Amino acid sequence: MINLALAPAPWLDWVEETLGAGYPKSVGESLGLYRIRLHPTGAPAGADVWA
Repeated sequence: MINLALAPAPWLDWVEETLGAGYPKSVGESLGLYRIRLHPTGAPAGADVWA
């Protein structure tokens, strides 16, 4: 599985202002506004495996 996230600058600014905490220079997947888990083509539904 691959986790993918998009964290636009306005979103990160809002998170910083709302939570009162800074964020690292390298933003991790957990701070993303839009997050998705990518699965391999043809994988069974809900399976987190790569063949």
